[in-house]
Amino acid sequence: MSLGGLVKQGLADGVDWSNTQSTAGSPGSCYATAFNDSTDNDSIMWMPGVFSTTKHYSQITIHKAAGYTAPSTHEVECHVGTTGSAHSIKSYEMDFGIGLNLQPVRWDGAINAFTTNCFTVLSGNFFSVADGDVVKTVFDSSSGSPVITVFLNGVQQIQMTDTTAGKLTTGAPGVGFFIRSGTGADFTRYCISDWACGNA
Repeated sequence: MSLGGLVKQGLADGVDWSNTQSTAGSPGSCYATAFNDSTDNDSIMWMPGVFSTTKHYSQITIHKAAGYTAPSTHEVECHVGTTGSAHSIKSYEMDFGIGLNLQPVRWDGAINAFTTNCFTVLSGNFFSVADGDVVKTVFDSSSGSPVITVFLNGVQQIQMTDTTAGKLTTGAPGVGFFIRSGTGADFTRYCISDWACGNA
């Protein structure tokens, strides 16, 4: 996925991660390019320099093929607050594994450097997704600490913040994927059929 060169990619720009790829169509699809068996080299892309770095959103539409059951972990990720350069990506990842509830993750720069215990839930509950669901993640750090609000099909589900020392206060929207190999594993059968982003 290039979007006219506006996006950055995990391998092309972050070096230690993997790129995403896309297919044309109505709707199109965005999916992983590599299996993640030995390291957390997720397929990721983000769009810097276009929208507000402190108030933006990333919105994904889930595609899950009928009958698809991943042999191991297969995740679709909605990213906000993302910054990246060679050997460093920082981001808030809203992670949706098949059959699992939302798992928020903060990427802390280096490959395999991440935390899941930095979040304080302000309201709502974690939730899972199905084929056709639309997930919108809003990032707002105007208060000095990021507030992350996640919507499912237009209805707010959960709001959380990160007030720890490693909090991220600027960045860009993006998407990502994590998938382990195995019999029947398929990048395209659990992926993103549509992505939208903008100012919040």
